[in-house]
Amino acid sequence: LLQETLRMDDLPLEKAATTLAESPGEWRTYMLELIFRESERTFGVPQSASFLSTVLQALVDSGETIKAFRFLQKFDKRKSPVYPNGEHWQIVMKGFAGEGNLAFLDQCLQHMHGRFPLPDNSHYQALLEGMINSESVTAQDVVQVVEEMHRIHLPYDERAFILFDYQLLCSYEDNRYSPNPSETYEKRCSCLHSPRL
Repeated sequence: LLQETLRMDDLPLEKAATTLAESPGEWRTYMLELIFRESERTFGVPQSASFLSTVLQALVDSGETIKAFRFLQKFDKRKSPVYPNGEHWQIVMKGFAGEGNLAFLDQCLQHMHGRFPLPDNSHYQALLEGMINSESVTAQDVVQVVEEMHRIHLPYDERAFILFDYQLLCSYEDNRYSPNPSETYEKRCSCLHSPRL
């Protein structure tokens, strides 16, 4: 029935998932999840990290970022042959960043802390992009992100810092990052050169 519904015979499975995500109808999210869960039994295609990326990206591209997040939450490391990695979480977080959805960006980071994969600079970069797109960022918010990155021992990453608002940081009330916030941030991370896994 699933093969008939999606006419999979003429399309690679990953292409079919992308095509489905672009189709109208509330049932598409359910079908995308079903395709992934049943990929090997129904289509003879083993679950893989790349296929999970395709499904998540398809959900995000179709405006279903929250459902992509909920999908990731369902994975059980003990039962699933594929477990979400940092790239999978980054796909979802980039979706939330584009929407300026800080609440769900925070939920993603909370979910990742204390389990594999731990968040790295790319995930905090998505958070910073979301802060910019939310149009509600304050100097204190940015400083708190920097402090958290330092607290969990992330190395200096210029790609993340270029998103910071220099004037905003320089005007922060305790003047902690003035006159050169980039230099201060780099010094705080100077002893941390090993990237997180």
